[in-house]
Amino acid sequence: TLRAAIKSEKRVSVVKRATALCLLQEGKTPDEVATLLSVTAASIHNWRKRWEQAHLEGLSHRPISGRPSKATEAYWQSLEETLEQNPRSLGYRFSIWTTERLSQHLTEKTGIRLSAERLRVLMRERGYVYRRPKADL
Repeated sequence: TLRAAIKSEKRVSVVKRATALCLLQEGKTPDEVATLLSVTAASIHNWRKRWEQAHLEGLSHRPISGRPSKATEAYWQSLEETLEQNPRSLGYRFSIWTTERLSQHLTEKTGIRLSAERLRVLMRERGYVYRRPKADL
């Protein structure tokens, strides 16, 4: 199973972990395998334990928990409505939205503050395409 995973698995992390387990089966020590793969011996032990518990799926990345996003569905709805409008129609002196301007406008409208950079990252994750405006005369 491990050798088949090394040949056909698309997830790089699973291939690396399966390789580590194959090296252990060939008689290498966890310290030797850790040195070969540039990881810690503790990682090798963890990967072996995860393999014993869940086999191949145990070698994949686990979901990382974290703080829930501030951007709620209402926030995204507001963003979509805002993007459909020309900034001038909302009383602004500019005619092109930037992430900085969007962030400020949405903070005023929804009360949810996201930095311009965070907004840009979240928009990219949701499939929005953004290009910086070019300065011209």
